[in-house]
Amino acid sequence: MAEKIKETRQRPVCPRCGAPTRRGARYCGHCGVSLRLWDVTWSLRRSVGGAIAGGAGWVFGLGLTRLFSDPASLTFPHPLFACLVGLFIGAAGGLMERSFGLMWKGMVAGGLGGVVAGIFGNVLAHALSSVDNGYLAAHAVLWCLVGLMVSTVSTRERMWALLGGLLFGALGGALNWSFSVAMTLEMPQPVWYMARGVEFTNGAILGALIWGGMAFFERWGLQFERRRRFWI
Repeated sequence: MAEKIKETRQRPVCPRCGAPTRRGARYCGHCGVSLRLWDVTWSLRRSVGGAIAGGAGWVFGLGLTRLFSDPASLTFPHPLFACLVGLFIGAAGGLMERSFGLMWKGMVAGGLGGVVAGIFGNVLAHALSSVDNGYLAAHAVLWCLVGLMVSTVSTRERMWALLGGLLFGALGGALNWSFSVAMTLEMPQPVWYMARGVEFTNGAILGALIWGGMAFFERWGLQFERRRRFWI
């Protein structure tokens, strides 16, 4: 009996959820995380995946929104555009973890967050249109709400993931708006491929910061909880 208990204690555990795992296992049987990539590269994977999803969503969202809205009005956060970007960014987590269920949960959370945040951000942008940096504030609020909704699909250290999605969503919104304004002043009439490149970069900044921020806060929160339990 003592040997069995000792063997159980010596079994490797998942660094994410703490569940016992088989030696040499590639994925945790409890939470599904890749055991071989749970380190700095895991956070990098999430940032890269978020950047690709955000860039693709931004280009696709703007292209589709232009069919239903005057291009001149796209300065304001459009609910359809925010919904589409939220769908793409929300799906990134499930695609990276190879989880169909997580992908759909992320898409629903990101899409709903985009609709709500787009409506609220649109009202806020009009209200702050005459204020210095009003548009920047409106976009920061818009994307922090989307980041918050996307982070609700986190299966571990959810409180820390919510904080990361909120803070880095706001940072991403502020940065991509500033980048967009700078590129507009630098290239008032860009050629087609340059305009799409700027759009993709805008979305990539947002997606990378949301998923990278969530990963950073989840890892930091996990380490904090482990140390707290150790000292208790």
